[in-house]
Amino acid sequence: MKEKVFQFLKDKPKSKIALLLVAISFLSGEYLILCAIFIYWIINDLIKKETYFLETIELSKNPILYCIVLLLWMFFTYYSTTTIYYFY
Repeated sequence: MKEKVFQFLKDKPKSKIALLLVAISFLSGEYLILCAIFIYWIINDLIKKETYFLETIELSKNPILYCIVLLLWMFFTYYSTTTIYYFY
């Protein structure tokens, strides 16, 4: 049992941290945390030239869909920053 717990804790630490930050963001109403996650996501997608939206979307195979998904992440980033000032 201990080994499974340790394996769970070691496996995919960035994803677990991101999920925790998303939960904290929603519970606290601090959407700037989401903005930082989306910026990281956009930069990571641009470097790898692929993104995930229910499935892998590669720039070389689906450039239009890839751009649409990145624009969606950029819109979410913008929306996350504007809601900060809207509610205060």
